Amino acid sequence: MRIGLYAPRRSSFVLAGPMARAALKQGHEVVFLRDPAGAKLGDDWQDAEILRPFPDAMSVPLAQFGGDWLAGPPPNQNLEAGDLDRLHQDGVKLCSLDPWFDSLARPFADGYDFTHRTIRHGLIPTDGLDDVVPGHHTDLLWFPPKTRVPGAGQRAVRWAVTVILARALRQVASRGRVRLVVKRRPKIRLPRLVERLADVVLEDATLYPHASLTALGTAALSVCHQSGAAMESVAAGVRCLSVQIPHRHLRGYPHWPLMAGRDRSPYAWPGVIDALPLLPALRWLARWTPAVLPRWGERAAYIDTWLGGRVLGTSDWVLDQMERRG
Repeated sequence: MRIGLYAPRRSSFVLAGPMARAALKQGHEVVFLRDPAGAKLGDDWQDAEILRPFPDAMSVPLAQFGGDWLAGPPPNQNLEAGDLDRLHQDGVKLCSLDPWFDSLARPFADGYDFTHRTIRHGLIPTDGLDDVVPGHHTDLLWFPPKTRVPGAGQRAVRWAVTVILARALRQVASRGRVRLVVKRRPKIRLPRLVERLADVVLEDATLYPHASLTALGTAALSVCHQSGAAMESVAAGVRCLSVQIPHRHLRGYPHWPLMAGRDRSPYAWPGVIDALPLLPALRWLARWTPAVLPRWGERAAYIDTWLGGRVLGTSDWVLDQMERRG
């Protein structure tokens, strides 16, 4: 099969990377598809970057693609109607990929030949763990909150939370004799204090494996804020603390109750993802040591409930479905 993977942004490779790796191993032809309409400032990538992880793949503009399948996160949210019509007329089948429980937030549009959904079929980004070499658990890994959000008040709250947590995490890391590793993204502007307190500040320097997965390979604890990093932590077998903060810009979304919950949601599962407001989270951190591990039975229950029962192999399963559908 000739498979086009919609990758207008660097962040698109959380899906496109594992899918490309699996497809190339199965002997399929892989094409990464660029699209100016889907690009985002500060989140671009260069053709030379795909050579090391995917030397047998190529990239072309979306408008020039012809092949058997186009897969993306999900295509109907990103592609223009004219592009979809042209692809269908050329015999290209469309596959919608669910990156982080997006199918819980909004229904997928009809008209696609196959739709992957995380809760039923598994999580594609964590397939990248297959190419991560695990190391000693020597890091306290922090995924700071987005600071570029609507509303001056909300930005001020996040800035304050970031500064408070940075000081607390520095103390926890020193007491536990682990490194404080901060994972930054283009949409996050860190206070200078955070950079001074961190032992390491990680960027998205590679397309695959995703930098957060590589960082989890040496993490004793991950700290995030109601984000996909929590699911990655579960898959990697790392205990996670999710410090809950206001998300006023998301409260109209259908998945908001799941994000705000503290028990049995994709973003909160005690003993695996401990979701707490700031002050209880600080008390939780005061008791934490590197010996605190996930509760393995609860982790298994989480995987069965929210990750389709697996943390690896979803990309292969999606490719098998594509082959069955011709």
